[in-house]
Amino acid sequence: MGASPRRWEAGRFLRRASASSFARHVAILTSGTAAGYALTALAAPVLSRLFDPAQFGLLALFTSIVSILAEGASARYGLTVVLPAEDDDAANLLSLALLIGLGASVLALLAVAAGGRWMAEVLGNAQLAAYLWWVPAALLASSAAESLSFWATRRKAFPTISVSQVLRSAGAAAVQVAAGLLGAGAGGLVVGRVAGEASAAATLGWRCWRGEGDVLRRAASWPRMRALARAYADFPKFSLPQALVNAFSQSVPVFLLAYFFDTAVVGLYAMGHRLLHLPARFIGQSVRQVFMQRASEAHTHGLPLAPLAGRATLGLAAMAAIPAAIVVAAGPSLFGFVLGSEWIAAGEYARWMVLWLFFAFVNPPASVLAQVLRRQRFLLVFDLAQLVARVAAVVAGGLLHSPLTAVALFSVAGAAFNAYLVAAMLLYSRGHPAPPPDAARTA
Repeated sequence: MGASPRRWEAGRFLRRASASSFARHVAILTSGTAAGYALTALAAPVLSRLFDPAQFGLLALFTSIVSILAEGASARYGLTVVLPAEDDDAANLLSLALLIGLGASVLALLAVAAGGRWMAEVLGNAQLAAYLWWVPAALLASSAAESLSFWATRRKAFPTISVSQVLRSAGAAAVQVAAGLLGAGAGGLVVGRVAGEASAAATLGWRCWRGEGDVLRRAASWPRMRALARAYADFPKFSLPQALVNAFSQSVPVFLLAYFFDTAVVGLYAMGHRLLHLPARFIGQSVRQVFMQRASEAHTHGLPLAPLAGRATLGLAAMAAIPAAIVVAAGPSLFGFVLGSEWIAAGEYARWMVLWLFFAFVNPPASVLAQVLRRQRFLLVFDLAQLVARVAAVVAGGLLHSPLTAVALFSVAGAAFNAYLVAAMLLYSRGHPAPPPDAARTA
């Protein structure tokens, strides 16, 4: 019996997807990621001697606030830019995401003006109040960069995304080192963070305006934006709270370590997180963007997603295995040698954190599957459960008066939940094949 046309088409697509284009696009993005991380890593030994752990702790509190707010700044409509079949619809979704991000930044400015000092006191550090004024600028730049990167992903402008990642790291490192040499204190770290996000947003924005500015101007339509906002309402309805919960879950150690201990402990945790999470986040984001474009295309054509996701997941696991083993074996020695003796404890934290970050590193294909298959409700419940487990873990460590125990329990919880997400979505995609092509296009 001959193969059905759909099976033959699926096989042809999968062969094409596994060929050089996917690897080439990932390589382009990861080259920018690698260069950006190299700049961050090269700056770390300098910054660790210009700023103390307490100052890095203040940066961690600022960064956590911005990260949480940035997840909701565009109401998650930025994610939808890669999904429509028509470029005009995608352009309207991009415009919608950028406008919502601008509104969120204005609201953040009003909130800081009305209660910035109170917010800092609630977080247990009055010094933070002076730096909260930079939150609106960081929020605007971060949300714009994210939305524009999805437009670039749709247009397969992966070199531009790669350049933006390099400039993000270069801008942050340059400003932070200069500020440290001038004795600017924690404020220099904060301004550097904002400068990095602004560099990335400007790069992506310039490319978008120069390349497709006419498309955006021609397509922009308030009625169409409203219609698309309703059509993709499940993203703000389910993906937005899920993203906020996930972002808060990631920041739980920062806030609770500051509550139970002090900003120096937060700074030690933040340095370990900075050096381990940055490559995991940037490389994972590179894979996520390429895989989202490819998975969206496959789903639109009614083709299976599980084989694509399985290969991508195994590739990420192979990439992370050796670096993770090195950190487990020699984390404290490496941190002490590279950063200085006062940072050895950060290496102890890193030994546990790498367990969680390994599974977080391999989960982008799974999380993309959940978005493409519209499993936002599942992700929301998943992240709520993970948040509860993570809070309980850090609180337990705090009650035991042991920051290392708190970080270890948090990391074990994160590893378990990320491993479950990968397994669950791979199994779900096997049991729920894509709809027929006609249904996929009209959904």
